[in-house]
Amino acid sequence: MAALAGCGFDPSGLGGGTSDDGRRTDAGDVDSPGGGVDAPGSIDAPNVVIDAPCPDLDRDGVCDDQDSWDCGGTTPSANFPGNLGSRQVFDAGIGVGVPPPTVTQLAPNEQSSLSLNIGAQGGGSYRVGEVNGRYYGCRNASENILGWVTIPFSVNAARGTAVALTAQFTSNCNGSDWQGGAPSTPIVAHYCVR
Repeated sequence: MAALAGCGFDPSGLGGGTSDDGRRTDAGDVDSPGGGVDAPGSIDAPNVVIDAPCPDLDRDGVCDDQDSWDCGGTTPSANFPGNLGSRQVFDAGIGVGVPPPTVTQLAPNEQSSLSLNIGAQGGGSYRVGEVNGRYYGCRNASENILGWVTIPFSVNAARGTAVALTAQFTSNCNGSDWQGGAPSTPIVAHYCVR
């Protein structure tokens, strides 16, 4: 004797185990925590690059541990000499090195420094900080060591943020901000918060 198996038609098109509003009513959808239904072409994990073999913060297709710039596909650069009105910056760098790198990656809240190569130019002072933004500090030209002045700073940006740095020449270091507002040029260095 043959057994007949019943076959039913579900006019909703959702199939068994799915409610009318599209939620799974069984545990059959193991890759969708909370019982959600996968939409065609979607993935359940947010902020994941499809087919990425590793973490990729800036989603440029290069693994973070091999990416020299985690803030987009193109690593920025700085052009020297940078004109500061009556003075110039011949080179600049972030952190340590001989010379320190002009473009680097830093961790959130990391302590670092920006060094400016001012050569043998005497007098005045150099203020540094973010292009059109936050002021980091100032050093008098007389504080140079072999033509370099160094100003410490603390990273204050979220992961994945690109920060361009600038400098301003002033007569002294009086005050605790930019003089006449934050400059937009010259761009002397860049860092990416990684």
